Amino acid sequence: ELDKALATVLEAQADGIESAQTATAWKVISEATYQDLPAIFDAMDKATPLAANWIGMALDAVYESQSDAGRQLPSALLAETALDTDRALQTRKLAIELLGQVDDELVEALQSQFLHDPEAELRRPAVEKKIEEAKLAGENSSSQQQLALFKEVLGAARDSDQIQDIAKAMKELGEEVDLAAQLGHLVRWHIVGPFDNSDGRGFDASYPPESIDLKNYQGPDGIFSKVPLAGKDGPVTWKSIDASASNGNVDLNKEIEKLKDVVAYGAARFVSDNKRQVDVRLRVQNSFKIWLNGKLLMNQPVGHTGNKFDQYIVRTTLAKGENIFVIKSCQVNISGSTSFYDTWHFCVRICDSTGAAILSTDRK
Repeated sequence: ELDKALATVLEAQADGIESAQTATAWKVISEATYQDLPAIFDAMDKATPLAANWIGMALDAVYESQSDAGRQLPSALLAETALDTDRALQTRKLAIELLGQVDDELVEALQSQFLHDPEAELRRPAVEKKIEEAKLAGENSSSQQQLALFKEVLGAARDSDQIQDIAKAMKELGEEVDLAAQLGHLVRWHIVGPFDNSDGRGFDASYPPESIDLKNYQGPDGIFSKVPLAGKDGPVTWKSIDASASNGNVDLNKEIEKLKDVVAYGAARFVSDNKRQVDVRLRVQNSFKIWLNGKLLMNQPVGHTGNKFDQYIVRTTLAKGENIFVIKSCQVNISGSTSFYDTWHFCVRICDSTGAAILSTDRK
């Protein structure tokens, strides 16, 4: 009966005739016991957000009825579920939430085991706790011992703000952190522009840099030669630049000119020691397109929708050896706009699925 009820809830729809069946199934689940938790957690792994909500509410009822009956939550099972990286994040969080009802100390003890967890939502609090421990260690440890603690947590950190916080503390102890390398930013770029983007036409226009791929790439002296391209107001040529060492930012207002109704391109080389899957993560405020080895990875036709760290993430596969990334950034002209709309930049980083940096093998 429980298995059938869980199957019904997993098929729950937002509305319609299924809702009555779902409510009946919810009642069956809510009358389960702690012995049924493994089956309920298995269902939670496969649940949609709507189904997860139904299951979560049912478990609240299970907890209440089992507590009233004097039964204790199986702490060991809950801890095991929370630490099981093969389970869905929503299942693991539910196990932690239930465990917190009766054993805050165990939840606190578990947190250190999330330091290298693949789920960012579980990793971040563990990293934050470790940063605080490292800072407090300065009162009772030598600077070298404290530095060792910061290095340990630096290897676990994935979020830009935490990494910069650690880097600041390490600098105060006499050691600089290469932030661009730590975050996996592409820092060596060639850029070219401006091209025309009047009335937003540039986004769909195919300018010469979009033809760059592994077949026609011949090194910097090939693509990035001084042969001029037809730009918006005359000939334009590629130029070599370095992104910001602190945040990987390429400021096109600075590197080209503060312009409107224009398009610019950036191209960066990446050498991989083997064929591998990676995340390409971008912070781009303007509308953009990005290609890898001539294949379009992602496009965002609407600009100025935000400007946060890792705003866009796309999973792709690097070829063994040389790879070429090309990004197109389109700046518009919004009459009477604030300085928010003046921003014209991009930032690209290459990492694994947890956000750990993957560096080009030719990086010095």
